[in-house]
This record gives sequence, structure tokens and C-alpha cells, in this order.
Amino acid sequence: MSVACKSRIAAFLREPLLHFLLLGATLFTVYQHIRQDQADPDRRTIAVNRDKLLSFIEYRLRIFDAERSNAYLDSLPSPELQRLIDAYVREEAVYREAKTLGLDQEDYVARLRLVQQLESALRGFANMQAEPTAQEIEQYYEAHKPEYAVEPRVRFTHVFFSSDMHASSQAEALARQELLRLNRDRVRFEQAPAHGEHFLYGVNYIQRAPELVASHFGTEMQRQLFDLEPSQIWRGPFRSLHGYHLVLLVDKQPGYLPPFEQVQTRVAQETRDAKRDARFEEEIRSIVTTYRVQMEPASGRAPPGP
Repeated sequence: MSVACKSRIAAFLREPLLHFLLLGATLFTVYQHIRQDQADPDRRTIAVNRDKLLSFIEYRLRIFDAERSNAYLDSLPSPELQRLIDAYVREEAVYREAKTLGLDQEDYVARLRLVQQLESALRGFANMQAEPTAQEIEQYYEAHKPEYAVEPRVRFTHVFFSSDMHASSQAEALARQELLRLNRDRVRFEQAPAHGEHFLYGVNYIQRAPELVASHFGTEMQRQLFDLEPSQIWRGPFRSLHGYHLVLLVDKQPGYLPPFEQVQTRVAQETRDAKRDARFEEEIRSIVTTYRVQMEPASGRAPPGP
């Protein structure tokens, strides 16, 4: 074997990716072996009781107060209590599988680290199996079309009169007087900042979507603005959360759904992510279902919920 060939082999063996794949393959082999080992029924039983749920609540919600954590647990309606139990069982099952790999320490931080380590390995396996087909990408797009819609946009400026500085009726009257002057003098878009009173968020809005406009002016005024058609005439007054506004709307772009070809790259990535996440959750469920959940009383009190 030539020196150059030996050098290339040595370099290949030092590749971090190779080490990761070997480690992943080893974990996967051990993991598959563990899942097939059902000989010890006690090890596959997860006992759920009040004390364990209270401890789970304390660390998850950081409620380190016995009275508060007990009150929180007792206040949960049945569906939320079942979700809490499911979360505890899920974490316990994954934790035990991680412990079986020999990575255990008896403290909660280490417990979470073990859960995260095994989940990380499972995510890696799920990611390797997540490449979507062209048909899956198109199906994902059809099922999630509204998420790819482009929102309508508006370009406008406004002149503001505050209902904090004046009585509401006075602010409206000032706005109506100013409206006559703005249209009489044909005040242009760029001249708006010289008129009216200071507004918290600004004056000129360039290609803004409904959500931002609503956050600044309120939903009612946002709807009124997006119902307007562009014009060189000042209109109003419109009432917002802060006072009264005169508006010069100069451009409006309607919302639309882009064709599949324009968003195909984004759809492919999101399909891949969704497929990976679904595969990961399947792996977690396959671990959890190998355990038998046994509800048991603790400290002389009945276990909570069904």
C-alpha cells in the first residue's frame, strides 16, 4: 500500500463525521437490543402517584412550595391532569432507556441531561429518515396553503391628535379642522410629519402588514385602513386606541397565494422538518408503550385523577 493511500485512510479515520456515525450506529444497536428485552416486567412498569407528580411539577414549573404545588395539582381538570401524567410517563420512560445505556446519576439535572442525550440520538436517527418525496412535499403544500399566503400591505402616512392631551371630543374636532386644511393645501405624503401631534410609533408606514398596523392603531382602525382604496385625498378622522388620525393612503397591495414553484424550497424544508418531528415522536411513543403505567397511592392519599 502506498504512503499516499495510507495517509488518506488515516485522514478518513480522523473525520468527526465518521466518529459520529459509528457512535450513532452503536447507540442504535444497543437501543434496539434494549427494546427487544422485555424479560423483566418490573423494569417495564412506571408507577404514577401523587408524590411523583408533585415532584415533577416542582421541577417542571419551579413551584418549590408544597402548598402551591398541591393546590395546582388539585386544580387541574381531567384532560390537563392526563396531559401531566402523560408528560411524566414520557420523561420517565426516556430517562430509564438512557439509564440503561449506563449514563445515570441520581439528580434531576443529570436526569434531564440523560433524557436530552437519548432524545438527541433519536432526533439524529429521525433526521436520517426524513427526506421527503416530491409527492409528500406537494401534499404538505396543499394541506398548509394558508401558511404560505402573502399578506396584504399598505403604504400610508397619518396626522394624529391625542385623546390623552385633549378630551376625546376636542381631539376629534381638531382632527376635522385639520382635515380641511390638509386637503385644501394638498399636503403631500412627505409633508405629514409637520402636522398634528406626536404619535408614539411614528408617522410613515411603508408596505406594512395588517398585524403590525393593528398593534399600533387597534384592530378596528386596521380594518378601516385596509378597506380603503389608494388616493391622494386625506381621509378621516379614524379613531384608534390613542386618539384620532387623518390618513393619506397612497398604495395597497392585495394579499395572494404564491404558486407552488415560488415557495417549493421552503415547503420542502418544512415538509422535512414535519416528517422528522413525526418520526421522532413515533420513536418516543414506541419507548413509552413498552412500559406499563401503574397508578398507586402515596402518603395515605388517593392518586389524583382517573
